[in-house]
Amino acid sequence: MKALVLGSVLMTFFLAGCATVGGSASGGNNATVLELRQIDGSVIGRESLNAVRIETLGPNSQQLYGYFLYRDGLTVHVTGPMTGKTLGKISLKEVQADYQRVIKERKLDGGDLVIQEALHGKAVCGYTANMPMMNYTVRGTTDALGGTTVLQLTLP
Repeated sequence: MKALVLGSVLMTFFLAGCATVGGSASGGNNATVLELRQIDGSVIGRESLNAVRIETLGPNSQQLYGYFLYRDGLTVHVTGPMTGKTLGKISLKEVQADYQRVIKERKLDGGDLVIQEALHGKAVCGYTANMPMMNYTVRGTTDALGGTTVLQLTLP
């Protein structure tokens, strides 16, 4: 039963263009860098999506925060000098509330979140909601062994 459901989900992503062929979860040679295009947050509406809060690490004078929102059926890995915390399914409004809480607790001047959609071809595979100075790359791969579509978030 699980194999049938997984097969159906993967077929949907292949048809929608979110999946790529080859590569590895670690962003192998066949990883596709997804285009990020700024949008108005109202495009997402009240839909609850899986969310990961991203925080940069290192000697920066100010840590940067962002979020990646995505639908079921995708796996997201955060790599490089940043960490990711899974927040479960939440709406963009809840993301914005979490962001306001985080910057208030850490006494940061973060500015408004910048919302972008992550595109593979014409298909939307997820959304970023980041501090204006935060910039990371989203790569899409399909694990040849398990057939799992993986999005890798990493600093450039």
